[in-house]
Amino acid sequence: MTNTPKLAIAIGYIDDDLVTGAVAYMPAQSKTKIAWFRHAIVAACLCLAVVGVFRVLPYENWFEHHAEDPNWEKTHYETIALADIEAVCGTDLLLDRMALTDSYFSHYNLEIIENGSFENTADWKSLSVDLNYGNAIIDPDSDNLFCFISFDGSTDGIYIPDFLNDAATIEVNGYTVKYNEMSSDEAAADGLTLGSKLDYHGWAKFTHNGYAYYIATNSDNPDFFEMTLEQLFK
Repeated sequence: MTNTPKLAIAIGYIDDDLVTGAVAYMPAQSKTKIAWFRHAIVAACLCLAVVGVFRVLPYENWFEHHAEDPNWEKTHYETIALADIEAVCGTDLLLDRMALTDSYFSHYNLEIIENGSFENTADWKSLSVDLNYGNAIIDPDSDNLFCFISFDGSTDGIYIPDFLNDAATIEVNGYTVKYNEMSSDEAAADGLTLGSKLDYHGWAKFTHNGYAYYIATNSDNPDFFEMTLEQLFK
């Protein structure tokens, strides 16, 4: 795999479930305003039906999780509002540092163990975060970020570790960051299909508060990945 790290000097001082779509983020009016989602596979095409918002998962075929699991909502808490997820997870997960602008579409999905409690951090398994900076609800041409936080170590970052086998490592403000960057041309030269039509892609892994963070970005801006990590580690 081609490894073209550009982060070490670029940020210096500086932590499939991608969402494509965009809205301007506004704080939730109440902590009980939860957006619950249900997905379904319809006929021969994969049509994603969602209550309140649409999601696209280009990297992993997870459409069946709602269609086949009637207990999904018992082990998953989903919302499109940062304020709502922070009301459950707290404000020390770097979630407020992930968006580069105030205008974006967001989705948060907290998974806990069966028969667990969302209020008990020991029951948490993972948190998936999707941010998209497009101009429509479904906008595959827009910059996007996916973050997967593994709380209990039972999950390994979905597909992201596959792109970190030959990654570089940098120490940034107390964080040890493993990262890799690749253009679409470089990916094609290596025979890889990235699942995004955008030109520049980045992947990173680091630890925060004992939790493993996995980051993936796609953009037509070659600096988008560096800017995202710079904000996380500021």
